[in-house]
Amino acid sequence: MRIAGTIPHPTLHITGYSMERWFILEIEGGPMRQSFRFRHESFPTWESVEKTVTAEWLQQVVVHFDLMYAAWSSHLKSLSSPS
Repeated sequence: MRIAGTIPHPTLHITGYSMERWFILEIEGGPMRQSFRFRHESFPTWESVEKTVTAEWLQQVVVHFDLMYAAWSSHLKSLSSPS
């Protein structure tokens, strides 16, 4: 796996990796991380993967990160609460 590229964003860290059959698009925000796979057959270049990343989609990713963080925080609090 090698780094194919990065996409600048003010609050998210977005990195692309190239593997034999896939590009992996990894998006990180705070403690949350999500990755998406793109087959080389459909997305032959890193630039073709980059074109799929839109501001609207990234807003949805941030909403999911917020929900994931809330669930994670709630779970951790429930583990530390005396039963």
